[in-house]
Amino acid sequence: MSSHRTQAPAHHRSGWTALLILLCAGLVLGSAAYGAWWLAAWLSGDPTPTNPLAVAIGTTTFQARWSPLATAFTVITESALIGGAIRAARSWRSVSQLDQRATAMATPRELSEVAGRSAIDKAKRLRPDADVSQPGGIGLAVGTTVQGGVGVYQSWEDMLIAFAGPRTGKTAGLAIGAVIDGPGAVIATSSKRDLRDHTRGVREGKGSRVWESDLQGVTGDPHQEFCWNPLGAVTSLKAARRLAARFVAAERIEDARLDGYFDGGAAELLAIHFLAAAVAGGDILHAYALLSQEESQLAYKLLVDSGQLPAATKLRTAQRLYPKQRDGLYDVARRNLNVLTDPDYLRTVLPPRRIQIPGDTTELGAWMPTHTLPEFDPAAFVRSADVLYALSEEGADSAAALTTALVGRVIDEARALARRSPGGRMPVPMVAVLDEAANCCKLPDLPMWYSTLGSQGILFETYLHSPAQGARVWGASQLDEMVSAANIHYYGGSVKDMAYLETISKAIGEHDVPRWAASHSEHGVSHSQSWSTELAVPVSMLFQLPKDRAIVMTSGNAPVLVRKSFWTDRPDAAEIRKSNAKYGVDAEEESAKELL
Repeated sequence: MSSHRTQAPAHHRSGWTALLILLCAGLVLGSAAYGAWWLAAWLSGDPTPTNPLAVAIGTTTFQARWSPLATAFTVITESALIGGAIRAARSWRSVSQLDQRATAMATPRELSEVAGRSAIDKAKRLRPDADVSQPGGIGLAVGTTVQGGVGVYQSWEDMLIAFAGPRTGKTAGLAIGAVIDGPGAVIATSSKRDLRDHTRGVREGKGSRVWESDLQGVTGDPHQEFCWNPLGAVTSLKAARRLAARFVAAERIEDARLDGYFDGGAAELLAIHFLAAAVAGGDILHAYALLSQEESQLAYKLLVDSGQLPAATKLRTAQRLYPKQRDGLYDVARRNLNVLTDPDYLRTVLPPRRIQIPGDTTELGAWMPTHTLPEFDPAAFVRSADVLYALSEEGADSAAALTTALVGRVIDEARALARRSPGGRMPVPMVAVLDEAANCCKLPDLPMWYSTLGSQGILFETYLHSPAQGARVWGASQLDEMVSAANIHYYGGSVKDMAYLETISKAIGEHDVPRWAASHSEHGVSHSQSWSTELAVPVSMLFQLPKDRAIVMTSGNAPVLVRKSFWTDRPDAAEIRKSNAKYGVDAEEESAKELL
């Protein structure tokens, strides 16, 4: 992205302005002092003149009593006023300084395909049936330009990645709108409840069926309103490998040393047992049961009988290893299914009634628990306008392996539908809002998908706290690929990675700053002007980015400064408040700023 050079805005402040500010400040402080004196006098039973000027003259000439209580009230009041004024001035100065630098960034006219007429034209091309006059018609709202107040949108083929620290308004200013405005099926992941609370009722009001997975009780009591079959799409070894990779990625311990032989071999062993259970019509617990019998020939027989001889041969090779080596592989493979040892979690990935695979004599294979949960069909979901909330947290009880596998399965079905559809695109775009992606949706395929799925009408918004958090899950090189492939790169503030902030600062570019110098001679004082080049938005300014501002970098355009599009400014804000009142912790109204 090429940067452009602009001239820094001039700064002028007259003496009259400063005098006016001082007079106003004096009036406010004087009024506060009078109010404190009057309250103290009234509480003490002293006379309370209504003329502030008389009080001022009386106290300075010692004709009116100034009590210790009045002093205490005055100190408290004046301290609060001065402290509030200082905080407000700092906040205003931060926003004002940054907004002045917006002239060094893209103007609305310079933004191609994400703002203005070009964004509308693109929306009509990608979604001819969409009403561009309605929220979500042009695309998913990203923000409003500080210059000109023009909306910036994620089009119906764009992929977005956002870096924003905790409590910077990414949920209130980005995610809530995306979940509500998704025209078709929507996936929403998070490790907090606010996204679900503010959107569930609105989507239900639009006729969406809601599927909610909250096994760790992020929204209160642990629950999942449905069951699903992780092996439902496993018809080949490559499909089994995709599923195994998702369990492995979610169960991987942070900073753990990887062993290429054992970790890679265990992932393949896990995939083979997934396939063996699937071809027999079994469920994921059957796969776990088969894995618990290192010397059993049942998995081998099931694979051979179903025509999966190459997979069966690999399994027999693993079983013929030295016992210590073999047991190590099996142990690592089973470890990736630790999440299934929790009976409440396990119930959600079992059918209402299990089958028993002939020849399976294990206790797990013969166990026949039942339930009445409705079954979630990922293939039907991607054709609908329903919403899937997949909530989980990090920790010893994390359900991230199941949420990752579930979201991955839905994306697989969406890809299959897009390939079968005219133009290779989803008939109606699907939106995946992956809030807290590094904690609850560690999809190993995500970097690759960023370069391919947008054109298929499968849109992602992935939210990360920092580049380091993303690199922890996907690795630095794959994270770089994901950022490079994203059509929209959103910086929402509070990232402390100086190298990352420096890349944004350099992308914004430089501007020319005037310098004045005075020289003295026998003929008097002369002034000269020179120009120096500086970064338009230095790292220090990005480090202190105000909570209602964001830097947005889009394909083919210079960076632009935007105001965040908080849900409180939406036309359906009343419906969002009702949703939060119904599903939130309490029925009290929250402002967008309280979500920061």
